[in-house]
Formats: sequence, structure tokens, C-alpha cells
Amino acid sequence: TDGADSFECVTEKYNDLFNSMSVVGVSDSKLYVLGMWYNAEKDRYNDRGMSLFATVNSGYYTIDMQSGELAKLYPYISGETFFGPDGNLYCISNSSRIPRIVNLNTGKIIPIS
Repeated sequence: TDGADSFECVTEKYNDLFNSMSVVGVSDSKLYVLGMWYNAEKDRYNDRGMSLFATVNSGYYTIDMQSGELAKLYPYISGETFFGPDGNLYCISNSSRIPRIVNLNTGKIIPIS
């Protein structure tokens, strides 16, 4: 099977945890995804950008594409994500009054001055 079929199998396998999944990227032979559980279909496309979602399952995950194992990396935070040169996933969080960069692999918060 190709990668799209594999990803579809993964999304079906974990559809009890989240009803929306998007690929963030690949690093260290792991697929990084953002999984969200929206309370209602209309909340996925809220034009104010403030969708209603369950915080328990929503967040950043890694999926080992060989075994299909899912591991929660970090709870959902709003912001732009990127991979650093060290292979870690980072998020420039804009959800607080003070902007910060969060290393989603370690949970370390890096203040922006």
C-alpha cells in the first residue's frame, strides 16, 4: 500500500480518540500529527478561529509508521509549528499574553524576549 492508504488506516484505528487528524511532518521515522476531537461538525469550521473541541484527547501525537503505535506528545496549543534542526517539533504559541516557543518533544518553554 502507499502512504495515503497507511495514513487512512491509522486515522480509522484511532477514530475513537479524535475526529480530525492532520499531518504536521515526519522526523526520526515518526509521523507527527495534530489530532483534534471536535464536539460538533460545525465547530471544525468556525470562522472566528475559536473552535470548540475536547481538550482531553486533542493534541500533538507521533505515530510509528512501522508498528502503527500512537503516542501523545503534547496537549493542543494554538500556534505555528515547525521542526528545529535538532529534529524536535516546536510551536510558536500565541495563546498567552506573552509569546513563547514550546518544544513539544520535551515540554520546555522558551520565552521570547
